[in-house]
Amino acid sequence: VEYTVPQLPGRYFGTVFVDPAHARSDAVGEEEGGELAQAAQAALSLEGDAQSATASARKPPKVSVTRELVRAGLLRVKDRGGDGGSGGFGGDVRGASESAAPSAAAVELDVLRELEQLAAAEQLGVHGPASAGVRALAPAAPSAQLLHELKGRTLSGIVEYCITGSVYKVSLCERGGGSAGTGHDVRWRSISVQLAGTQSPGFRREPGAPADAPAAPMPFALNARFVAESRLLHREVAFVVEHGDRVGGPPDAPLYVRVVHVKRVAGALPTAPPEDIAEALLLMGFAKTIPHSLAEIPTNHATRLRMAEKAARDARRGVWRDFRGSEMNAPINAALAASSSSSGSSAGTLLARVQEIVSGDTLALVVESGAMSGSALRVFLASIRAPRLARPGGGGTDEPYAYDAREFLRKSLIGQRVRVQIVYQKVSGGAAGSGTGSQAAQQSPAASAAANANAMLFASVYCEGKSASTTAAGGTAEANGGSSGNGEKFGVDVAEMLVRAGLATVVKHRSGDDTALDYDALVAAEKEAQDARKGVHKLISVASSAAGGVPAGVRRINDLTAVDAKKRARDMLAFLEKAGAMSGIVEHASSGSRFRVYIPKDRMLLAVALRAVRSPAPSRRAGSQTADAGAEQGEPGGDFALAFARDTLLQRDVQLEVFGIDRNSTFLVDMWLVGSSAKDAAEMLLEGGAARFHETKESNPRTPRYVAAEKRAVSSARGLWALSSNGSAAATSASATANPSAASSASGSGLGGIDPPARSRVRVVEVGVGGRIFYRELSAEAKQRIATVERALAELPVDAETAANNVVPLASVKLGEVLAVRFSNGWFRAKVLRKSAPNDQLLVRFLDYGTEEWVSSRSAARFPVGSPAPAVPQLALETRLAGIVVAGGAAPDAAMDARLSAEGGYDDGAYAPEALEMMRTELLSAPWVELLRVGRVASGGSGGGGSGGAALVLSEIRTAESVLSDGVDSSEVSELSVNQKLLRAGLARVLRRKDELGRAAAAQYAADERAAREAHLRIWRYGDPYASDEDQPAAAPSSRRAP
Repeated sequence: VEYTVPQLPGRYFGTVFVDPAHARSDAVGEEEGGELAQAAQAALSLEGDAQSATASARKPPKVSVTRELVRAGLLRVKDRGGDGGSGGFGGDVRGASESAAPSAAAVELDVLRELEQLAAAEQLGVHGPASAGVRALAPAAPSAQLLHELKGRTLSGIVEYCITGSVYKVSLCERGGGSAGTGHDVRWRSISVQLAGTQSPGFRREPGAPADAPAAPMPFALNARFVAESRLLHREVAFVVEHGDRVGGPPDAPLYVRVVHVKRVAGALPTAPPEDIAEALLLMGFAKTIPHSLAEIPTNHATRLRMAEKAARDARRGVWRDFRGSEMNAPINAALAASSSSSGSSAGTLLARVQEIVSGDTLALVVESGAMSGSALRVFLASIRAPRLARPGGGGTDEPYAYDAREFLRKSLIGQRVRVQIVYQKVSGGAAGSGTGSQAAQQSPAASAAANANAMLFASVYCEGKSASTTAAGGTAEANGGSSGNGEKFGVDVAEMLVRAGLATVVKHRSGDDTALDYDALVAAEKEAQDARKGVHKLISVASSAAGGVPAGVRRINDLTAVDAKKRARDMLAFLEKAGAMSGIVEHASSGSRFRVYIPKDRMLLAVALRAVRSPAPSRRAGSQTADAGAEQGEPGGDFALAFARDTLLQRDVQLEVFGIDRNSTFLVDMWLVGSSAKDAAEMLLEGGAARFHETKESNPRTPRYVAAEKRAVSSARGLWALSSNGSAAATSASATANPSAASSASGSGLGGIDPPARSRVRVVEVGVGGRIFYRELSAEAKQRIATVERALAELPVDAETAANNVVPLASVKLGEVLAVRFSNGWFRAKVLRKSAPNDQLLVRFLDYGTEEWVSSRSAARFPVGSPAPAVPQLALETRLAGIVVAGGAAPDAAMDARLSAEGGYDDGAYAPEALEMMRTELLSAPWVELLRVGRVASGGSGGGGSGGAALVLSEIRTAESVLSDGVDSSEVSELSVNQKLLRAGLARVLRRKDELGRAAAAQYAADERAAREAHLRIWRYGDPYASDEDQPAAAPSSRRAP
């Protein structure tokens, strides 16, 4: 800086020097040996004496920009003012050395005058003809016209001004655009451009401010503009015009461009990566993406911009500093991180097997890697929406191409291994987990816990080894390989395959929302499908709809599984029996041996059951508002059989042959898979231990194969046969199924051979009224489950304040859900049976103790995501004493009960507390008891006095009695069973039925009951009130009333 002038505050007058290593050598004359050129070169150097010459030999001389411009004829030298060096401004000269300033200014002025004379002699610049330096400017044109002329072209221009960080004024140089006769062949055009797909904060006036008030910068607007100026201002850039503003925009709206190159000036400092200005602004957090603009630019460029924005958002840089959208994802991300780290895959990535295609954009998976291995997971394909299938039994119709979309995925993915990358989540019926920070920040801890429990996981799913698939509509879809964003290739994107086939549409996300990893590829695939009019983009014929025809892609079926279709199903029996083998698709598995099968040829939906096998009934669907407490738990092994059938048969192509129909209008069939794994369905279930062989009246040529398959399962103790504690009992059952006539003699249980007798030692944990007994097994596997549950419960917060933050809202609780219930002595697992909204209470069954109780919903909490406790099976198993009815377990009919009570006679319930006390004394004090499982009945039968329709194990129990043998204390099994002790004490009676179960009970326990009846003990005090009555299966009692 040479000097300043008081009249011009803020301005500094001085000399600018170019780095000598990059100084231009062609700014002056090129004539070698020319005196003018030599004089100019000497004048351009700031050192002219001998000392300077010596110094310049060691160091290149500095080059003055002022002298360069004067020598080129682009500046004029000012006249010397009367002040002797003030530059003609008449003010004070203030330099670094005021004494030397006048002489230095005089010398510099003389040098500049010499250079000006040289430029004038050569008629350079302003010293030449007047018309030579006039720039031809093109007239202003509207944006629509410019877009029509320039779209898709690569242009070169100079950035003249940065309006914001992403909007600039650019001068374009057009060759051959001058006016005729002027000799000009260059024309300049000034246009406004904006970075495609990017928008930086701008400037705006506050509401109510006057029109001449300056616009105030929005947050980070100055930062964004500074970055743009430091990289682009006054630089020559090459860019491609991508698109214009939306329809209806202002006529002078900027054109959206993509900068492809910035010309570097010699000697300029290198630009910090990334070189793309749009990507740099997004990465710094000084801009946001524009979704509609990203759809107009190349896919790879749009992907880079999205990834840069996501990096800034995750780091909360710039405009994202207050973003809080990721808080709701924290619990599920923790579980996914643990799974991915243990499996060695990328964060949030899981390996899974496709178990069911729920709809065109929803998959039911079984995780096969990491800490979540073996657990079921339902995911939704991120950023797409497929047409919706009609709700089963809802009476509606499918949306067009809904079935085609599901079939497309079923043929490509069912049973296949896929890689799943969770990208975002939503709460059922709520906002996205990646939504705005204000929504997440305003949620209470309880609401956040409920939201995480009801989260819908959206993921990018990749199928390895898939390149193309044929849609149900007959098209072919080819998808590109997807990646995680860090270069790791995952395979073919399932969502892209679906969109490219025209069977799904892409969701339009807002700026800042999380999207699928390959979102831009999805947008490009959708555009291709729209151009080709595939699938949902196909125009539906108006004439066809007016004439009453079925629109394209809509499926109409004859549903023979509906409640009102029983007569129609029976009418179709003859037709189906004559049809022989039919091709179908297994749509649903009700149990291990019962399915719903769709016949595409005849467009019929059938309820079928395999005629040669029977599987146990599974648990009823959790969450049903009509399911009572006792009906939810299924028969032992029922859930395993259903899971096996879902894994091996669900949504597979099958062939079936109808042989009859049962009273529920379910068709009895033989069914086998088709394709490379052509196997008999019944044989698969038998060999996997998921069913038992069932002999039918009709001859079946496959019977020997079925019997052999069941024997293999028995010998290997698979599935249902693993429930038996010894192999001999299982083998006895297997032989009994092959030879039913020998079943009773083989069992030897004295109770009709209903189930193979199996002995095991267990520990009783609870005894209920009416003979309800809950026990825990003592096997190594059971002990491991107990340890798993105890560890999970120990991790829950103990203090009341922390526990209060995990309270579960009553409205979000589902029937059948497993929760943690807090008492003063800790947490306990409980299954929700009923809800009482007025009292804000839940009826729960404690899974590890068997008791049922109404508790406050404020004492219940959900387990953390990823906790193994909810998936551990119930530890407290229920059994009833076989062959007897304990006092309080079942009452006589209402009329007799009223008569006896009026006469002051028998009251069964009066002895229930005494029977309960005796059973607790016998069972709870023993270190273990020997349990002999001798049969099963429906829990609503009076043989067990249970509650509800699920299978109930009947047992004969003997307690452990301490004896002294050879001077050593030991435990031996008591001579009398608990069943016999209750009978002899007059606190129970023998089951009175005219079937095999009743006859076996009377034969085994008649003597014990006779002893109490003759002594008129307790329930026999007034004789035998049951002499003419028979125990009938009682209706399932209603669940406990709310308190």
